[in-house]
Amino acid sequence: GIGAWIGADMRRRAGVRAETRASRPRVSWVLVGLAGGFLWLFVLAALFWYPFDFQLDRSFALERLPMLRRVPFHAYWTGSEFRALTEVLHKMLFFAPLGAALALACGALRGPRTRVVAGFGAAILIVVAAFGVELGQVLLPSKVPDSTDVLLEASGGLLGFWLVTALRSRMNPRGDSSEP
Repeated sequence: GIGAWIGADMRRRAGVRAETRASRPRVSWVLVGLAGGFLWLFVLAALFWYPFDFQLDRSFALERLPMLRRVPFHAYWTGSEFRALTEVLHKMLFFAPLGAALALACGALRGPRTRVVAGFGAAILIVVAAFGVELGQVLLPSKVPDSTDVLLEASGGLLGFWLVTALRSRMNPRGDSSEP
């Protein structure tokens, strides 16, 4: 706080005037959100698919595909409670930034109908990304694909989307989409 105050005082003493809103270059929050979401998809692939030793053998994939049809939360039930809680938080929190980035992009669109349609599209993209991560794990011998993970990852992404949308609506009650 003191550093910020000293910096503002130095700026004022130097005679530097604050830029007006009109003179600042306009940031396209739609592009920022989409770029952030796209980059986060690469981060998710790196996190969940490492060490990238994909086995592209058809028989291997057919043998592991039924793992996605197990009873939800079965793998979490067999371990300790702390491990289960850690995995739930791990899956949900890693997908939350994807939802947040897509909410930033959707919230910056003009018109409420356009934002709603884009929001549904973002929700579908989050679910497809979660399913894609688990489907990729079918081809990784060191990973265990699980339908519960799809549910948790999609929930985490949708939670991130909802949190950013709720925060935007509280910060900007007029619905002006020119600010983040």
